[in-house]
Amino acid sequence: MSQRTSFIPDTEEKSDDPKKANKKLDPQEAFVKEMRARIDSYFIIALRNIKDTVPKIVGHFLVKAVQDKLQYTLYNEINKNDGIVKSVGEPPHITAERGTLQTVLTVLQKAKRVLTKDPDLAPQFNTHSTGSTSHHSHSHNHHSYSSSPQRSGRQEESKQ
Repeated sequence: MSQRTSFIPDTEEKSDDPKKANKKLDPQEAFVKEMRARIDSYFIIALRNIKDTVPKIVGHFLVKAVQDKLQYTLYNEINKNDGIVKSVGEPPHITAERGTLQTVLTVLQKAKRVLTKDPDLAPQFNTHSTGSTSHHSHSHNHHSYSSSPQRSGRQEESKQ
């Protein structure tokens, strides 16, 4: 144990008691004293940190409560007064334009759904809208010409 604890002195420190003055110190006893001193120091530091943290937490909750109450009060007072709402709101022509644009957007979205359902228009529509064709875009071109009786007849004629 004394190998790990180089801080253990060989003799006890100065004491008022003459019996303990030059008495050999037990390494285990010195180790226990040192550990107690370190633990006491740790608890003093931990207690100081808690004493510092508690007022901060209480202040935080008080400030947060005041902020919430102030925000609620301001919101209610602004909503009570129509003049304030009108002065901070957007102008009527902007509101009307937003409504018109929202209607146009809805109509365009419905038109897109209709166009993507039509197999003849879907490839053209998908190419222009996304820049690439989807796996459904060429569904009408999947017919093999060799399986068609007209095409296979032409191929036979060209071979003769």
